[in-house]
Amino acid sequence: MNPGLGEPGPIELMVPTTGANAAIVRIVAAALAAHLDYGVDRIDDLRLVTGESFSLLMELCQPADSLPLRIAISDGGTAPSIHLHSEGVTRSAEPPSNSDLRWTLITALANDVRLHVHDGRFTFDIHVAAHPPLPRPDD
Repeated sequence: MNPGLGEPGPIELMVPTTGANAAIVRIVAAALAAHLDYGVDRIDDLRLVTGESFSLLMELCQPADSLPLRIAISDGGTAPSIHLHSEGVTRSAEPPSNSDLRWTLITALANDVRLHVHDGRFTFDIHVAAHPPLPRPDD
């Protein structure tokens, strides 16, 4: 992707960790997905993934912090996808539980999700392609 030729470049935000700001993050991600001609249902999936991810990350961050968030178009796979990335200092030594409904929604709707929590820091990466992930044989 070449931002100089009409493709949007990465968007970097410092978002205060309040629930009201989740809407801003959802809108930015949805606008990029619309640029890539995602279908309406997949844009809704991306909005849900983005909102739930922001909610989880708010719990990982120190109170009153701003959450660094990078939203970009990724060239991975067979077609471009939306990539969300965040990293920072965490107040929790443990990642969210696999039984957390937000985590269940994120992992079901995103094509790839990676969350690492180690030594007081977290790294969070999500890819959401234009098409939902195929179910794994063990599901």
